[in-house]
Amino acid sequence: MKKLFSVLINIYKKYGNLFQGKFFYVFILFYKHQREWGTNRAIVYVLREILHIHMIKGRNKVSAIGKMLEEARIKFGYTDSLFVYPVDECVTLKLKGKILGNCCVNYSKIVNGSLEALKMNESDPFSLANDSLIGHIEAYTDRIIASIRTSDLSNKDLIINNLSDIRTKEADTFEGALQRILLINAIQWQTGHILVGLGRLDVVLDRFSDDERSDEELKPIIKDFLRQLHEYYCLKSNALMGDTGQIIILGGATQDDGYFNNRFTGLFIDAIRELRVPDPKVLVRISSKTPDSIWEKLVDLIMAESGSPLISNDDVVIPCMLEFGYSKEEAYGYTTSACWEPMPSEGCEQNNIVSVNCLKPFDIVSEKLMEKEPDSFEAFLDLYFAGLEKHVRDILEYIDSIDWEEDPLISMFNTAARQKHIDVAFGGGKSNNYGLLTVAMGNVVNSLINIRKLVYDDHIISLQELNRIRRGDFRGRTDIKELLSKMPKMFGTDGSDVISMVNMITSKMQMIVSEYRNRFGGKIKIGLSSPHYIMNSTDHPASFDGRGKGDPFTVHISNDHASDHLGLINFASGLDYGNARFNGNVVDMLVSPALLSDPVQKDKYIFLLRQGFKRGMFQLQLNCISADILRKAKADPEGFPNLIVRVWGFNAYFVQLPKEYQDYLIERAQCYERAS
Repeated sequence: MKKLFSVLINIYKKYGNLFQGKFFYVFILFYKHQREWGTNRAIVYVLREILHIHMIKGRNKVSAIGKMLEEARIKFGYTDSLFVYPVDECVTLKLKGKILGNCCVNYSKIVNGSLEALKMNESDPFSLANDSLIGHIEAYTDRIIASIRTSDLSNKDLIINNLSDIRTKEADTFEGALQRILLINAIQWQTGHILVGLGRLDVVLDRFSDDERSDEELKPIIKDFLRQLHEYYCLKSNALMGDTGQIIILGGATQDDGYFNNRFTGLFIDAIRELRVPDPKVLVRISSKTPDSIWEKLVDLIMAESGSPLISNDDVVIPCMLEFGYSKEEAYGYTTSACWEPMPSEGCEQNNIVSVNCLKPFDIVSEKLMEKEPDSFEAFLDLYFAGLEKHVRDILEYIDSIDWEEDPLISMFNTAARQKHIDVAFGGGKSNNYGLLTVAMGNVVNSLINIRKLVYDDHIISLQELNRIRRGDFRGRTDIKELLSKMPKMFGTDGSDVISMVNMITSKMQMIVSEYRNRFGGKIKIGLSSPHYIMNSTDHPASFDGRGKGDPFTVHISNDHASDHLGLINFASGLDYGNARFNGNVVDMLVSPALLSDPVQKDKYIFLLRQGFKRGMFQLQLNCISADILRKAKADPEGFPNLIVRVWGFNAYFVQLPKEYQDYLIERAQCYERAS
C-alpha cells in the first residue's frame, strides 16, 4: 500500500495543479473511507476516482459548461432526503483566468421565477450565451430527473415534481424553493467556483413564512437542506479544511428604521445549533432594533460551541456603505463575502484579493534606517508610511494584472449584467469594487509603541541597533526579545493613544488607495481582518513587538493579553470605519464555556456584548471553548472528532486543522483564561 500511495503522491506532485487540487481531494477521501470501508475497498475507490478525473475544455465558456454538465456523474448522497444535490467532484473546467470567488447569486430570481423567465431572447452575444447556458441547465435537470426515476431514493415523486417545475414556474412549496437553491448552488461548485455564499436565505424564503406547518415540522426540512450543503465538505474547502465560504446571512435593518426577521431567521439559527456541523456557517445582522428573541437564539448558538455565529452591526456597516457610494437598496440588502466583508446582495466584488502586510514596511525601509537613524519618532513614522505606500502600490499593480475568468453562470443572476449585456467578469456588475484585507496591524502598533518607549522616550537602545537585532531574529540577544515581549501589548486596549494610532495608519492606507480605480471603474475598500495571520507570517522576519521570525501575526481585532473583554470592545468601538475602511472588521474573542454556564455571568457577558454594539463595534466572532479541551483534542484526536472551533472566519473540526493553527488556538485560549 505504501508503494501504491508513493506512486499516487508523485502523480499528484506532477499533475495536481492541473486539476485544481482534485487529486488532493481524493487522498482526503481515502483516509475518510479507510475507516468506514477498510483499506482494500478504499484503495479501489481512490483508483476509480483518479481514473475519472478530467478537465473539460470547449470552444467557449458556455460550451465547456454544457459539456461538463453532460459528462458529470449524477450521484445522490442520502437516500432518505427530501432533496438531491449532485456534484461530481472529479470533473472540472479548464480555466484561462482567475475565477471570481465569494459570489452569491440572487436565489430569489429562481425561487420566485423560473429558468424560462431568465432567458433574454435577444441576438447579442451576451444574450445568446445566457440562453444557451439555460438550455444546458435544463438538459442537466432532465438528466437528474431521469437518474432519480431509476434510483433508490425514498422521495422520488416529490423531488421530481420540485425539479420539473423549475423550467417554467416559480416554486410553489418551501421544499421546492430549497431544491432550486441546491441545484443552482451545486452547479456553481461544479463549474469551479470557490467560497460560494448562500445570501440572505430568510429574505429569499420569506414568501413561504405563512406555511401552515409548525416550526417543529419545518425545522427537519431545513436540517435536511443544511445536511446536503455540508456534503462535499472536503472538496469545497479552500485554504484549509472547513474554509468553504458557505455563509448564510440572516436578519437585518430595514430602510424604514425597522428590523427584518421572520420565522426562518430563528429556524435556521436553531437548525445550525442542533446539527453541530461546522458548515454552512451563519452571519446574523443585528441593529438597535433586533428583538430579544433573536439575541436569545444567538446566545444559545454561541453556547453550543459550534463556531457560529458571526455578528455584524448594521448600525455601523450600513452608514459606511452609504458613505462609500452604495445605494440604499444595496446597503440595506448587503450580504458578505466568504467570511465578513460587506457587499451588495448581487455583488461580484472581490473583497479579499490580497492582504496588506502592515509589518512589511519595516523591512522595505530597513536599509534606509540603517544608513541614517531618524532623529524623532515622528520622523520614523514618516519613514514607515513611505514603506507602507510602496507596499500598497505594489499590491495595486498586482491587482491590475489579474484577468478574470468569464462567468456566464453568475452573470445570469446579476441584474446589472443582464441590463448592460456584459459579463460580470468584464465589469457587468452594478458596482465593481475590490477589497483589501490587512494583517499584522496589532504587531505594528505594538512595535511602534515599543520603539517610541525604548528609543525615543527612555533612550535605552538606538533604533539602528534594535533593528539590527530584530533582523537577526534576536540571535544572541534573547534579553532584547524578552524585553520587547514583556512590554504591554496595547493593541486591543481602550487607550485613546493606541486607538488614534490605528486610525492614523488606516487613514494613511485609505489615502493611498483613494484615487485608485480598477479597469471597471471600481474603488478600493480596506478592513482590519484577514485569514492570513499564519499563512503570511510563516517566513516573515521578526518584529519589534518581540515576535520571532515565522511566528503568527495577531488575529483581526484582538488582544490575547488584555485584562478584560471590556477594553477590547471599547477599543473596537473607538476605531474609525468610515472613508472606505469597512471591508471586514472582526473582533475575535475567546470565552470559556464555564463562564457562560453561570446564569448570572452569562447575562452580564451578553449585556457587555450588546453594549459594545451600541457603542459602535463593527463585527464579532467568538470561540466558546476551553484550553484544556483543546489540549486533550490535540493529544487524542480520535476522542474528539466533532470538536468545532472558529478559525479566521469559518468553522472547522479542530482535529483536522494543521498543527500551527491548533497550537495558536490553544495559546490564545490559555491567554484569555488567564486574563479572565
